[in-house]
Amino acid sequence: MSTTASFAVQFPWEKIAEHASEGLELSVWTFVLTLVLEFWSLDTVKNVLDQPGAGVPLYQAAILANLVNHFVFGWTIYLGAAILFCRDTEEVTSSDRIISIMTILFVQSLFFYAAHRAFHSNPCWYRHHRFHHRFNTFVVPMAANAVSCVEYIVAYILPFTIAMPFVRPDTLSLRLSVGIVSVTNLMIHTPKLSVLSEKFMPEWLVSTNDHLEHHKKLNCKYAAPTFNIDFFLDLIESRFFLQKAVDSCDGSSLKKN
Repeated sequence: MSTTASFAVQFPWEKIAEHASEGLELSVWTFVLTLVLEFWSLDTVKNVLDQPGAGVPLYQAAILANLVNHFVFGWTIYLGAAILFCRDTEEVTSSDRIISIMTILFVQSLFFYAAHRAFHSNPCWYRHHRFHHRFNTFVVPMAANAVSCVEYIVAYILPFTIAMPFVRPDTLSLRLSVGIVSVTNLMIHTPKLSVLSEKFMPEWLVSTNDHLEHHKKLNCKYAAPTFNIDFFLDLIESRFFLQKAVDSCDGSSLKKN
């Protein structure tokens, strides 16, 4: 057998095609859901378009950013991650899958939070994040993925890959993780869900109301789009200060005695 023929047999072309199809499917369905929610939010879309001067160009730039991020970066990086880190589905049990999904989601939340705070803390980084925050008074679902290429790769995509070498998910676990993040990211950028999310969403998950507040005030509520890292950090901080207060009181009591 020739070297070329041997390479063709050994190289996993079928797996590559399968993963490419999966990544493209995720991108397509995310964009379709964006359009559905956008249609549902037409009143807010109209408010964006009616903004003097910047409205129409801003909205056009948002659509272009969505298309580039989903169909240039999103599915191609998914393809690379799936080839490098995913196990065969036959090797994965249901409990493995649950652990993989929860781990990927939590690690993604942590590293998104860190990246997001870095974008807001450093002027050099903020220039890559400024475009997303041009949607401040009026936030539409299309804004969810209307981010610069740098932000999309650093804050949206790379946090997924950090946990993958350790949990070695199958592609179903990866697709479900990406799907959950994609849907929740769109939900927290859909103002019509704000009241419902505030009413029913537990504090440890990010609500639409939380994220819309971030868009308005900028310097608060950095967590998105699933686990509310702000909540967990506040909880740890309050426990820490409570313990310090208790220790201080105990010390004062001992001195008096």
